[in-house]
Amino acid sequence: MSKTAKLLILLIFATVTVTYGQQAKLKEGDYIVTIQNDTLNGEVRFKNDTLLLFKNAAAANIKYTPDKLKAAQADGNSFTVKQVLGRSKFLQEVVTGYLSLYRFQSVKAGERFFLGRNDTIFVVTPKNIHGIIGFYLKDCPQEKDISVEVIKKLYKYNLKDLISFVSYYNLCKGYQDEQVIKYSPEKTHFKTALSIGLESYRLKLGDKNEDYPGLDFGNKASFVAAMAVSLGKETGFSVRSGLQFTHKEGAAKSLPYPLNNSTSVDVDFSASFLEAPLLFRYTFAGKGIRPYVSFGPHAGVALQSNIQRTPHGFTYTDSYEQKASKLGLSYGVVGNAGVYFPQVFKGMEVEIRADKSNYEHGYDLSDLQSASLQLLVGFYLNK
Repeated sequence: MSKTAKLLILLIFATVTVTYGQQAKLKEGDYIVTIQNDTLNGEVRFKNDTLLLFKNAAAANIKYTPDKLKAAQADGNSFTVKQVLGRSKFLQEVVTGYLSLYRFQSVKAGERFFLGRNDTIFVVTPKNIHGIIGFYLKDCPQEKDISVEVIKKLYKYNLKDLISFVSYYNLCKGYQDEQVIKYSPEKTHFKTALSIGLESYRLKLGDKNEDYPGLDFGNKASFVAAMAVSLGKETGFSVRSGLQFTHKEGAAKSLPYPLNNSTSVDVDFSASFLEAPLLFRYTFAGKGIRPYVSFGPHAGVALQSNIQRTPHGFTYTDSYEQKASKLGLSYGVVGNAGVYFPQVFKGMEVEIRADKSNYEHGYDLSDLQSASLQLLVGFYLNK
């Protein structure tokens, strides 16, 4: 095995080791408060707004529903238990005061907001936000005649505008000093995924090849295995990088030579590449499943390659028959579209990927390139 291959294998091992090492270490500052007022330190992770997973240094994940807890701290954010439409839920504290603002980031439904005063909690939606704001502003003497049109211009359905409204309302009611903002955005985190799939590829000689411009080798099958690390949130933009092993087998073509009618060279191609794609991904928000698209460059190195050329009908000593590992670097671009299933195992995704690659090699088949269509199924190692 070449030194390059050994280094890349060590890189894979190091990436997996670092990822699991980060997962094994408990988050500092996380805790839960039980209904018995006991504070327990450990790692806190929310499955949804009615289920929390807790892990301390000596135990596996313990499930808690809101009726068992009073509060929790996770990733620097404070959560409390509130009654919403007759059900207890974990809500994240954003602004606490005379009027309080809560939120929850749901894998299924995305970001949701709640307003609370005394024991009354309103669920804020894009449809009712301006009506709820108008209802509260009637308590402010200077805003009792404010119109819906003005409210729509001042406040949109987002966290920034809701914080602005709650701050203004508490100020107009004289409770500014009691307001405490405890919100911090979700931390960007790493997620590691393993993928396997099939590939249909087509080899081609580009127009730079003087003897056979545009020559097509036809469709052939191969397989793909990949490990990727995502950096970013589950919705919106993220960056995805990693390593991908691709094996291409069985492309063959008989190339006629213009010496006479009986001269030709049979070319057989096979190769294994280790590639490093860098994809910029956008995941669309949605309930349940989440579609996504991504695009980016990739580069790779041949672990094994074989281009065997067998001549026929030549009248002089043949120098064409070659069997060697002379493929070097590959480079190109890749784009894909897929669907992410957050509730299947720790997350599963199915995607179709289109790839265009060019190859550097020591043969006289200049401008060798390939176009591929891949079907991949991936599973996340951490959620």
